[in-house]
Amino acid sequence: MEIVCQQEIATTTKGRLAMTNDPQHWLGNITFHLCGLVLDHHAEIRRNQIILAQIIFGWPFIIISLLLAVTGVLTKRPGLLVAGAAFYIPPAWYLRGFPILRWAAILLPVLIACAALYVKREKIAFAWILLSVPILVSVFLALLVVTQNMKLSGG
Repeated sequence: MEIVCQQEIATTTKGRLAMTNDPQHWLGNITFHLCGLVLDHHAEIRRNQIILAQIIFGWPFIIISLLLAVTGVLTKRPGLLVAGAAFYIPPAWYLRGFPILRWAAILLPVLIACAALYVKREKIAFAWILLSVPILVSVFLALLVVTQNMKLSGG
């Protein structure tokens, strides 16, 4: 990494910020330069791991979950709905990080599992009602992502 500034701020092991000019005294994984932010190699790896987890446990799991759930209702197989609920747990756990969805996100896989009970009792209309909530939340999130990407790209 290239040193742009003469004076750096390094995080100490206790989380405090310490001023230093000597790179040998940098502590922690992240080094801040006064002229810009430079991430240490470990921090960059951590950021890439977070992005990979978001990709794997995000939209692919949401899509697989909803496909399993809809197929379970259409074929009247509650096991597919249970599998769909299991696949929706990681995205729901991730969505707990947003304040507006904090507690509601955990209910989404529960609603899919409850829909499995109604399919087992052959009350398909109630299963569709319960399944519509995770579907609508997922569509809403997809629209948010698309409109945010359009705004960021200048469209």
